[in-house]
This record gives sequence, structure tokens and C-alpha cells, in this order.
Amino acid sequence: MNNRTHAEFFLRVVGGDRVTIMQSPLAYSVGAILLLDFLYRLYQRDFPRHYRFLLTWLLIPTLLSTIISLLFTPVFYYRYLIFSAIPILILTVQALKRLPQIIFLLIVIVLLGAQVYVDYRIFSQYPRSMREEVAELYQTKVKNDQNVYTVLPSFAEVAYYLPHTSPIKVLPLGLIQFSGKSLLDAYVRLGKAEIVDGVTPYYLLEPGPKTSLIDTTKVK
Repeated sequence: MNNRTHAEFFLRVVGGDRVTIMQSPLAYSVGAILLLDFLYRLYQRDFPRHYRFLLTWLLIPTLLSTIISLLFTPVFYYRYLIFSAIPILILTVQALKRLPQIIFLLIVIVLLGAQVYVDYRIFSQYPRSMREEVAELYQTKVKNDQNVYTVLPSFAEVAYYLPHTSPIKVLPLGLIQFSGKSLLDAYVRLGKAEIVDGVTPYYLLEPGPKTSLIDTTKVK
């Protein structure tokens, strides 16, 4: 858990699991709408039952997993809270309904367009997934398991498709930036993963999916 954990959770639940040019704008826009609506309701002292229910649906699971992660064992991972997208969507629509109809329709069209773009970028890669990426890597390129590494956002997916049971090697790059750090900590404790610096040359499996050959020994 760190100061980026919950921001990363909201970013990926609202803006999509894949990094696209619309991921951050979509998440920030929805976040701003929800915040302004909450402040307005606070000013008006207007918290009807359905609003309290949706807010509880959104906050309680997040708070519980946060408390458990801080006090006992790391369990906070954005994919476990993907259902939070439902109350977020309903709360956003309710907030926008307060606006004049023409503005409401324009904002909804923009948000829907952004979401359609995100979905298109995700599904346009089908059936190419991490499964195919890992299979191709081990069938055509890798001769030794020691030279395959990954990074935090994709380590669990890579680990699932690896053709061996050795601990998956995760580079320390960007560890503090992702909510999946708690899940990685659990994998490390169970001996299923290890956080190590890469020894070049090595292959790097990243979200996308994408495979890169890293070789710092070559002279440019």
C-alpha cells in the first residue's frame, strides 16, 4: 500500500485496464464529476437513500480491503474491486442528470465515445493476449528461463501462463506506482515470485502484451 494505490485503482476501474490515451482523461473526468456532485450534495445536505446505498457499495469494499492490507496481509488489488465500476457509473449518471439536458447529452456522448475507444483498443487485440505472447516467446526465442522478466502490472498474468513452476522474476521498476504491489508481496511470501534486477540480456514481458529484448551490453 502506498499513496498511489487507490489512485491506480480508480484509474484502471474507470479508464480501463489497458493504458490508452483516453485512460487518464476518462478517469479524471469521472472523478471530477463525482467529487463536484458530492460537494454540492454536502452543501445542500441532500443525501437520499439511493445515493447513500451507492456510496456504501463503492466505499465499504474498498475500505475493508485497505484496512486488511494495512493491518494483516496485502489483499488490495484493483481487479478484485472491478465491481466498483457499477456504482461509479450510476453515481456519474445521476450527477450529470442535474445539468441542463443539452449539456447532459453532450457530456454523456463524450464519455461514451471515450469508453468506446478504450474498449476498441482492448478488443482489437483479440485473440492476442498474454497467453499467446508467453507461448510464442518460449516456443521461438527463449532457451533459458533465467532470462525472462516482467513488471508489476502484468506479473500475475505472466505467472499464470508460464510453462514452468519456477518463481517469476519481477523487475523493481515502478513498484510503488501500482495497486498490484500488495498481490505481488503475497506472491513473494509464497515463493511464487521474486523481485530482482534484470541481468542482461533478457526478455521483458510487459502489459499490452509486448515482449522486448533488453541488452545493455551492446555498444550503440
